[in-house]
Amino acid sequence: MCHTFGMTILTTMKVSAATRDELKAIADREGLTLDAALRKLLRLERQRQMGINLAERGITEDDRAWITGSNAAVARAIG
Repeated sequence: MCHTFGMTILTTMKVSAATRDELKAIADREGLTLDAALRKLLRLERQRQMGINLAERGITEDDRAWITGSNAAVARAIG
């Protein structure tokens, strides 16, 4: 089932009540909607996969510089 909300198309996804409740607890802790919490978890999974891919092929000096720069940017952003 799909619904339109503004310009966003919403859909229903079947998950267990336990999964829904766990996601809601994460969302509540982070002050996020369920959608935003799920998107954040998906992004973290993509980042985890990137880390695995880097580890499998080995990290070059260019990779190391990018990672260090990214970490510094994140540290500045969160204060």
